[in-house]
Amino acid sequence: MPSHAQDNAVESLRRAHVAFQQRAWGNCWAALAEADRDEPLTGEDLALYATVAYLTGRPGESADLWTRAHSYYLAAGNINRAARCAIQLGVDLLNAGEGVRGMGWVDKARRLLEDHPSDCVEMGFLLLPDAVRVIGEDAAGYSK
Repeated sequence: MPSHAQDNAVESLRRAHVAFQQRAWGNCWAALAEADRDEPLTGEDLALYATVAYLTGRPGESADLWTRAHSYYLAAGNINRAARCAIQLGVDLLNAGEGVRGMGWVDKARRLLEDHPSDCVEMGFLLLPDAVRVIGEDAAGYSK
């Protein structure tokens, strides 16, 4: 029989998903925070929470949540999803000007995918930091 906390978490997650579909980021974040207090979030809900934290101006919390999601997927043996979380965290950090820390996460994802080769979209995501860097260099060249 589900506990009261589990029932609350299920209802909070339902509200969070509705709010996300409505692009009501603040409501989504609040519902996910409530659900996470009742029952620790896992997998896709952690990734959603990390995304919404970022969208609501909570980059530090977002980074912590991406780290949790990464750890969750690693423990579950889902290497591609763990790599995706690491890439997203790395790109967010790079965009915030934290180059060393950001590239550390991107390199972690690269090593994971190299150690567990598969034909996956995350291999393409590894190209994002280089693309952002090249675009930035091109933009800087045009401003001179």
